[in-house]
Amino acid sequence: MGTSKFDRLENPPPIRVTDRDMELMQAINDYGGFLTIRHIKRRFFAGLSKRTMERRLSVLFHNHFLERPSLIQRRHQPIPEAIYWLGWRGIMAVTALQGIDVPEPKSENNHQLKQLETELKRNGVYWLREPHWVQLRHDIQVTDVRLNIEEVIKILPNLSIAKWANEHHFRADYDSVTMNGGKKRGVIPDFYFMLVDEGRKQSGDPEYKAHLLVEVDLASRDNPRFEREKLQAYASYIGNQAFIERFDSKVGSWLIITTGKRRMKNMIRQAENIEGEKKKHFFYTTFPMLDAANPLTDPIWTRPGSLEPIALIPSNTRDADEKHLVYRATS
Repeated sequence: MGTSKFDRLENPPPIRVTDRDMELMQAINDYGGFLTIRHIKRRFFAGLSKRTMERRLSVLFHNHFLERPSLIQRRHQPIPEAIYWLGWRGIMAVTALQGIDVPEPKSENNHQLKQLETELKRNGVYWLREPHWVQLRHDIQVTDVRLNIEEVIKILPNLSIAKWANEHHFRADYDSVTMNGGKKRGVIPDFYFMLVDEGRKQSGDPEYKAHLLVEVDLASRDNPRFEREKLQAYASYIGNQAFIERFDSKVGSWLIITTGKRRMKNMIRQAENIEGEKKKHFFYTTFPMLDAANPLTDPIWTRPGSLEPIALIPSNTRDADEKHLVYRATS
């Protein structure tokens, strides 16, 4: 037996991997490599007791399907919430479903697991062996935003999400733009999704897809130069050749979510310096507004050059005819 309650049992309890276990492990992989206890309860154990959930997660942990912070990590790393990520058996189970066959490690030492990580990467699979602790709070917030959007989509008729891509997808194969002076800058959104309006599609309207890139901003201080360069890169990216090749479209919008109205106004002021029509591709809101509303159909987004909050997907005729609709973002 381990030396503390945080260690694995030398003789783990027997396990039969269930469909829910597999769905959980696939979700952990899809959402960037980890989920909090709160996320797991919300998605996979709604209506069940917390103790039931914890017992199941414990069995998965002791059998190397899941990992959780060790005692040393809990003492020395900034961990705002309890989290789980994939163990070596978990990532192998996920990749097996994708038809990817990699050899099982001969032992559980660091060298063997590093070799497994390398082999997975060679096959296009990203395995988060340990969370990026310094950005953990940010990554948790990213997952909160994505879950909010997913839950709203479920109750909106005609709307669906055709594609998702998280930050790791972009980091593995990122695009770059050339800034003024020849400097290149990589463009890595926190996540991307393609929204499809089936009603528009069936009616023959060619504008039925929205390509949305999301930036989650937790900065507490303004950095005008950094933000100005980042916005220039984001604006240059929309509609350029790399964008077209990745998304098969010239049109897209940035959704930028930040901590409060004061910072949002400062960020919008920076975006107002973007030349031409590209500034119309930027939509800003705050976490409190996002949490209290429907992120797609409620007027919680503000664009540069306008003080009137708007909805991404307007529900009334007047708004639907306006050019700010994400389906009709200026290219």
